[in-house]
Amino acid sequence: MTGNGITITINARRGATTFDMGDGGKVVCTQMSAYRASVKPATPSPTCGYVYGWPSLPKGTYAVTASSAWVVDWSALGFEGTIPVTVTASRQLPVGELHAVVVR
Repeated sequence: MTGNGITITINARRGATTFDMGDGGKVVCTQMSAYRASVKPATPSPTCGYVYGWPSLPKGTYAVTASSAWVVDWSALGFEGTIPVTVTASRQLPVGELHAVVVR
């Protein structure tokens, strides 16, 4: 990017994302899969996933927190550097329970 005669180069790379699943479980994902609307509900992720042992419903939700580690390389005016950045977000996630019923 260039502005006012100054060129700045920035490159950001995402590292691992750590999920605190709210039930004591943690998952570290180094690869992610893009969401596709054609995927059926309850289909496991091909690269990273988690299965809850117990539902949160009907009493509540699990507080899920995701933290993604990024490395940002930059250069400008003959200087350069690397900045580690962690981005964190939380959400309340209701987890239900599915039962299979055989009908004859």
